[in-house]
Order: sequence, then C-alpha cells, then structure tokens
Amino acid sequence: MYTLRVMTRPRNNKPASTHDCPADHWPFLDDRSSAVITLKRIVRGSTTVTVVHHDEDGGWQFLDGDDVTTDDAAVVGLGWIVEFDPTLFETATLPRGWYASRVQPDGPWWVAPIGVSIQVAYGIDKPSTERAEYEEELS
Repeated sequence: MYTLRVMTRPRNNKPASTHDCPADHWPFLDDRSSAVITLKRIVRGSTTVTVVHHDEDGGWQFLDGDDVTTDDAAVVGLGWIVEFDPTLFETATLPRGWYASRVQPDGPWWVAPIGVSIQVAYGIDKPSTERAEYEEELS
C-alpha cells in the first residue's frame, strides 16, 4: 500500500501558511498565482478537499468528491488554496495525469492515474488486509 506524503506540516494550533514556505522552496512546479479549479462550497468552508486532479494539460482541480456542475466551480490561485488547506502541500509532486484521493480531511492520500480506480491501482479488488483497511477507512 502506498500513500502520498510528500510534504507534511506540523499539526498544531498555528495554521500553516504559504508564507511559511519561501519562494525558493515552493514545492509546486506551478507558480503560486496559477489559476486552479475548486468549488464554491470549498471556498465557503462548507466542505473540504478530498480529491485532487493534476490534469494532463497541467491544470489542477481541488474537489470534494461529490457531484459537481459548472455552476459549482470557482477559480482561485494555487497559493490561495494551499494556504486555505495546508494539507494540500502534500500533493505538490502529484504527476500530470494522476489524482489523489482521501477519505478524511486529515487522512492519507491514495494516488492513481486518472481513470483508474484506487481499488484497482492498489490491487484491493480482492479480499486482503489492504482491502479491509481501505473499506474501514471508507465507512
């Protein structure tokens, strides 16, 4: 079982900030000002990011795993979204054409190529310890 834990931040009462990350140590290949797609309900704080897509064309989508329409979309800067949710720094090295998914906002990221389910990518389509752990995390 693999989890994407590229960059972690201390989990204390002090919120992490992109300002804590000097420009020469910015972990994303894209600039902080790069436009990314997210959802209005995430921006409002009604829900959290549980799915990150790094599209083949280099675009980023920060979603909540629920159904979406174009009316739900919001465009923000990459720096803004990772300052809003510093756990997203952990997805900085996600390759183009891949996505990361987590069950809980503070849970581990499961990664796979876009179009491949997490279950298939991790070989948990058959009974095993990993499948039981994943199903427990889903519930």
